[in-house]
Amino acid sequence: MCILLARSPNGNVSAFYAPMRRTVPWTTDAQTELNGIHIQRLKSKLGTRAVPTAELELKDMRGYLLGTEGQGIREIAVMLNITRVHNSVTALGFWGRGLAISKAFARVRNIGGKRLVHIPAHVMTMAEQEVEYRGYMQLTFFTVLLLGISEQGSSNASSERASAMAHGSLVKITPSFEDARLLLRVLTPVIKSLTAKAAIAGLSECMESLGGVGYLENDEMQFNIARLFRDASVLSIWEGTTDVMAMDVVKVLKGHSGVDVLRVLETWLMAAGDAAAHREWVRWAGKVKSEGLEELKVQGRQIMRELGKLVAGVLLQVDAERDGDEVAKEVSRRWI
Repeated sequence: MCILLARSPNGNVSAFYAPMRRTVPWTTDAQTELNGIHIQRLKSKLGTRAVPTAELELKDMRGYLLGTEGQGIREIAVMLNITRVHNSVTALGFWGRGLAISKAFARVRNIGGKRLVHIPAHVMTMAEQEVEYRGYMQLTFFTVLLLGISEQGSSNASSERASAMAHGSLVKITPSFEDARLLLRVLTPVIKSLTAKAAIAGLSECMESLGGVGYLENDEMQFNIARLFRDASVLSIWEGTTDVMAMDVVKVLKGHSGVDVLRVLETWLMAAGDAAAHREWVRWAGKVKSEGLEELKVQGRQIMRELGKLVAGVLLQVDAERDGDEVAKEVSRRWI
């Protein structure tokens, strides 16, 4: 089955559910055929080759209206929240695997009588990647928390917050049901975009850290960073390109719910962040409030990146405070 957007008779975009196959009428053995889908030609592509991509023609497809006619974008937003979170987790999974291969290689590869893990410049590059990876991991799984709260409903969300109170510092980052829905709306495009771009760049660094070996198509898939890089390249394209995500964030901030979103963000940051985070919030929020929609559209990527960095920084601080782990403290310090 698939969920798709199409124009209904009134000319507005609506959401539809469509089975991939349908029963052929007047057959005794219930034969099926493609539901108005005509495959024109398969396409070659850089990555994700295990998943076929083709040019399709849809003709006389049977579909069933989802939700209210003419409200397709709103209806499909629920699905996009989930797929964009999946996209972010996938990006982190690829990136994490690349980092693991890079670290393992550094422990055994000798250059000039030294293993790579004992060469400061190499370790510094790996450390920078690790800090960025941990920051985006915190940001992504905070958004997963928001998705969970929004799907549970208000009564269960209250139980979630009560559970967080038992863990001390975690209560600072666990919002109410109403606040979680607003935070989820603005942070979903942020994590989708930032993790995809960071993973692509990060895997390029991991591939480079192995030298020529990293560039090879390795038959042993657990070592094939080249394939990880190729497959990760699509993550910034499907489910919305970087500019589309930036535009979405700006529209949320300047839209009818923008005042509420900014209020919830401020409340959350003031409760969870330190003085440095508060100052950065005042600067960022002042810019968003003072500039018009068209001005912010031009700066969409920067606005989105700064918001993601700010929220991730607060989450890293809370993580460091939670158990006093020295590595977590150092990661938080370097992120800032």
